[in-house]
Amino acid sequence: MKSCLKYIINSIIFSVLIIQGKEYNNIDTVDVNSPEYTVKTQIRALFVKPSTNNLYYAAEAFPFNTALTTPILSPRWEIFDLHPDYHAGFDIGLQVTCHSRGSNIGLNWERFASSTCATHIVAINDMIGPLSSIGPDAAKYTHGRGNVHFTFNEVNARYGVYMSIGMDLQTNLFAGISFAKIKQSLVTLYSDGTTVISRTTSVPSSFAGTGPQCGVDFTYNIAGGFNFTGQCTAALLMGKVKNHTSYASTSPDLEKAGNPSPNLQGTSSDKRTQMVPSFGQRLGFVYSSSFSEHFMTMIEVGYEAKILLNVIQSDDMSSGVINLTPELSTVGVFARTFHRTLGNFSFGGPYLAFNIAF
Repeated sequence: MKSCLKYIINSIIFSVLIIQGKEYNNIDTVDVNSPEYTVKTQIRALFVKPSTNNLYYAAEAFPFNTALTTPILSPRWEIFDLHPDYHAGFDIGLQVTCHSRGSNIGLNWERFASSTCATHIVAINDMIGPLSSIGPDAAKYTHGRGNVHFTFNEVNARYGVYMSIGMDLQTNLFAGISFAKIKQSLVTLYSDGTTVISRTTSVPSSFAGTGPQCGVDFTYNIAGGFNFTGQCTAALLMGKVKNHTSYASTSPDLEKAGNPSPNLQGTSSDKRTQMVPSFGQRLGFVYSSSFSEHFMTMIEVGYEAKILLNVIQSDDMSSGVINLTPELSTVGVFARTFHRTLGNFSFGGPYLAFNIAF
């Protein structure tokens, strides 16, 4: 009876823990003569679209009643946002599998950068300006331009254990340390169509943090060398959030007041410690092919999405002082109130991967 029970327990454990090189053949390794370990490269080309929730760059005021010559008595407004497109990035790494323990150690670096700009010119009687100042004091501005630049870097170090569920589903449960650095730089420009009267606002915001990460990779054998694969990750990153705002105004009235042009102003913010949750998912199809007995190549296509919560901070002017004549309003910014916002950073898009295991 004891022998029978021992046999059943051993069979269950053997079906769950992957301990032989041959068991990895359908995942991402090869069956070699010396099944001590297998090395796998990770090379992915990314085509992702970044997004945050503060990409507005201008507001236009125009008459609600088009019979009016100016929008001052009966205005309505339209908000203009920046819409980032897909940009290239990469994800490179290395993973070493120890067959005798059914475990692996991996390290990867994911990065992309993007820039997006947009311009809007209003009709002759309309006016454009920042969201904090779009009343009569913005009457001198007819051109609005916005530009946003993103950079994203993430480095992960992981230790995982392979598990098998049935004959076709293989999983890799992993945990480790994740480091992420995100920077967003939003620049807006308002002018009268020349360089005589203009205002430039620059709002850089960045976060750098590290923390624990856990997740799971899975591979489902479809047929032949075709597999359905995916990954889910979750991390808690602790780090510093930095941001400030710079203003530069040019106007003929600055010379009359004896001030240099441009008039430089700024809003500084204390650094703050922020806990940032991060979540990522990836799904794709992979084709694997063995050659030369000791090598395997894998081609994979799929889609990846990731979000980091409350990672973009800005201290924005809620409203400016409006009891100024249009001429005086062009010499600088005059804040009435401020508000602090925390925004999410996310990106998603297709990828193409080519990996080699040996």
